[in-house]
Amino acid sequence: MIFLDLFPDSPFIINIRCFPMKEILSSNLWISEECHQDNIRNQLLILASRHCPDSVPHDFKMRQNIDIRFVESHHYLHLNQSSNKQSPMIVEGIIRELVQKEIPNDFSENLVENIFLSSRTFYPSLEVDTAAIKAMLSKSHSPPLYLTYNELCNDPLILFKCKLSIWKCMGLRRIILTILKELLDANEILVKRKSRSLQVASELLSARDALVLKCLISLGSGSYLENYHIEQDGKAISCNMLVSLVRILVTKRKGIIAFLIKQGLNQISIDWIVEFVPESFNDANIFISYLSDKKKLNVVERLSIADATLRIAIGRGHQNDKISEHLAYAALSVLVSSFFLVLGPVGVPVNLLCERNGRDITQMSRMITFRMLQALQTISGKKIGLKNEARLALSKIAGLCKSESTNVNGLNAVTAMKRKSLLKEIWDQVLRAINVVGGVQF
Repeated sequence: MIFLDLFPDSPFIINIRCFPMKEILSSNLWISEECHQDNIRNQLLILASRHCPDSVPHDFKMRQNIDIRFVESHHYLHLNQSSNKQSPMIVEGIIRELVQKEIPNDFSENLVENIFLSSRTFYPSLEVDTAAIKAMLSKSHSPPLYLTYNELCNDPLILFKCKLSIWKCMGLRRIILTILKELLDANEILVKRKSRSLQVASELLSARDALVLKCLISLGSGSYLENYHIEQDGKAISCNMLVSLVRILVTKRKGIIAFLIKQGLNQISIDWIVEFVPESFNDANIFISYLSDKKKLNVVERLSIADATLRIAIGRGHQNDKISEHLAYAALSVLVSSFFLVLGPVGVPVNLLCERNGRDITQMSRMITFRMLQALQTISGKKIGLKNEARLALSKIAGLCKSESTNVNGLNAVTAMKRKSLLKEIWDQVLRAINVVGGVQF
């Protein structure tokens, strides 16, 4: 926990909630009056109160006497917490003040979560949860929303109406994620009861979780910055609880990651999934079926899925070498078959292939192709089968580059120069990849 405290954004940190923190902190081992054990206990409790305050024992004096003095002008924040019993109305008032008065996040990151969790220990959680969400959804100069816990259970997605600034605040974000997890479980029971069949319920819940995952992945990866031109504080949200919830949903709904990628995730989101969601490898068979389907998906869609499939095979292939080889073969087969689409029409100085929405198919294919070639340059370790598949595909692409470089007769000087320049870029990327995976130089 000291490492997590010093380096919260490090990729080597672990989820503290994976350990039985409540049992560890409440164990008799920590009740000794000896000086050295008491110091260790206090240090552990302080760190636990920062990163997983819900596991801190109720008799911990630092939770009994939280002294909150954010700004003297905010009456809600002058709380004497000697009783440690904050009612839902007080929790709502504190959060509402924080949201509307825009108090800096540094003040609210841990203390607000402590107040919320301590209130849940003395009052029904549904009352505290409802009060917290009402405060987060409230607007300035408007009366509090009328919202019931039953409405939240029927529509958990209402939590995503909270402002982006609330999601960026660690304390408020962890409160939302805590409530969201419980609301999703409650909503699943309600949907199964009301649906005519389990198949209908499964489809509804899968659609719900797809929306939830897309929002959480957008927040975690920072891909929302592409849609909103944010120059200040423009960075991804690093949060262990967010990653944990994403992995729980992915584990529960097999095929949901493949479905989201098929629907169209941007490159930032795909890279985030490969890095933080190892369960995406479980959708290997679905990825392979998508790549083999040439009727329902166009070339660009298959190439986008191939890019994600190849990155998952490289990043998570250690889980099963055979399956990773099949993934790589399917993805690289699409890459090789799309080579001439990447080059564009012969003898035409501009790209004529466009979709109905105006997107340039040729340019998009080129961008994905270079991403896949760069992904091949990241293969490391003793992945013999994966490297063999990469060498075969690279040799085919290199041969196509050679044959096309000599097939420029009859083209005007400008068109021939552009085509040779593109072939040279592809050739350079192929050589770099071959240097990594090993093989005969061309």
